Formats: sequence, C-alpha cells, structure tokens
Amino acid sequence: MQGRYNVDSFDNRSEYHVAHLLNHFVTKSMPWDKFLVYADDKTKREYLKLLAEEEAGIMYAQTVLNTISQSDAEWRRERDYIDIANTEATIRYEAEQKGYAAGEKRGIQQGLLRGEQKKAVEDARSFYANGASIELIAKSLNMTESQVCEIVKTSVSFKA
Repeated sequence: MQGRYNVDSFDNRSEYHVAHLLNHFVTKSMPWDKFLVYADDKTKREYLKLLAEEEAGIMYAQTVLNTISQSDAEWRRERDYIDIANTEATIRYEAEQKGYAAGEKRGIQQGLLRGEQKKAVEDARSFYANGASIELIAKSLNMTESQVCEIVKTSVSFKA
C-alpha cells in the first residue's frame, strides 16, 4: 500500500482541515458557478446583480460580459443592416438586369418587325415596278390592297 493513503489513517485534525478547505472552496466557487450558469439567462438578471454586489471579481466579469454583449448586439445590428442593404442592392440589380433583358428583347422584336415591314415595302415597290398587279402583291405579301396602294402612291411620289 505504499503511495496510497488509507482514509482511516487521517487524524481528526487532518480531516477537519480537509473539510474546512473543501467547504471554503465550495462556498467561494459557488457564486462563480452560479454566475457562469446564469450569465446568458435574462430571467436571472437580478440574481446576477446581487452576486456581482457580493464579489468584486463577479462585478468586473458582469461589466465585461455586458460590454461584450452590447458590442456583440451592436455588431449584429450593423451586420443585419449591411445584410439588408446588400439584399436590397441585389434585388435592385436583378430587377435592373431583368428590365434590361426585357427591354432588349422588346427592342429586338420591334427591330425585327420594322425590318420585316421595311422589306415588305421594298418587295411591294419592286413587284409593282416589275408589273405585278396590286391584288397579286397584296396576296403575296399578306397585305391588304389599300396598304399596297399606299406603298405604291408613296413610291410614285418618291420617284418624282
């Protein structure tokens, strides 16, 4: 049994000393235990305040914790504000891009339509100049006879 202590070998004085140390340690550490357990519990704020008033170390820890919590809360608010601003900017950018794409698509469609109309007018003038009848031109180009007549009139006045 060398190196081991037999519990029965302690005399009363040693037992008292150990018990006193344990009691002192437990009673001294209990407020810290309670502080650490309840530090984030908002319902225990009053209890923590009482603990802080009893011991200067806990009071300092409470001050530091409040400062950190406040800084953390401010950081979160700022981060949330930045996230909201970034989200709004992203939404705005995406809306602009969709608007540009829709405008570009509409512009292309209008350009194609105008190109087709211009080509139809040129074809009508060419057919008329080569002796095709207004009725034949209208059927060939999916136009009404009045549209072909209008194109022919402008081409005659254009040449004069």
